[in-house]
Amino acid sequence: MKEVTIFTDASVHPQSKIGVGGYILLENELSYLINIPTQTDDLKNNVQLLFFENTSSTKAEIQTILSILEQISNSDFANLKINVCTDSQGITSLINRKSKLLENDYKSKTGKLFKNEELYRLFYEYEKKLNLNFVKIKGHSPSSQKDNLQVIFAVVDKFVRRKLKEIIKEI
Repeated sequence: MKEVTIFTDASVHPQSKIGVGGYILLENELSYLINIPTQTDDLKNNVQLLFFENTSSTKAEIQTILSILEQISNSDFANLKINVCTDSQGITSLINRKSKLLENDYKSKTGKLFKNEELYRLFYEYEKKLNLNFVKIKGHSPSSQKDNLQVIFAVVDKFVRRKLKEIIKEI
């Protein structure tokens, strides 16, 4: 089966609640990307950015992924295996928490709806509809210790953080 691989990250300025999400979509199989060194200069030109207001770091990560999945679901990539590479613990924990969230109807032990409940529901709808594989990337490692996936992820991470800093300076 053909695959696409997406590297995604988000960054938020907590005081202003402004967030920037970013991603690179590569029409490559994950195994290829793991084994073939990547030219980062080419990647920098392919980072796509998304902007969010009134967000948090967890919410921006989910909003970024949802924006990407929405675009993919309406594209030729919808029938492919989609690898999503992220350093977000919030995203990867959603996979592990799915049965409990569904079982409790997205409510805490006290019966209160979770803050991002609507986003979680949409996330699981896309997960059901698309052939998704989530890959947890260890972010922010020293350059000498990065594998190929971390090198690609770092391009998105740096681009997103730099863009957020530019936006915050203008405020």
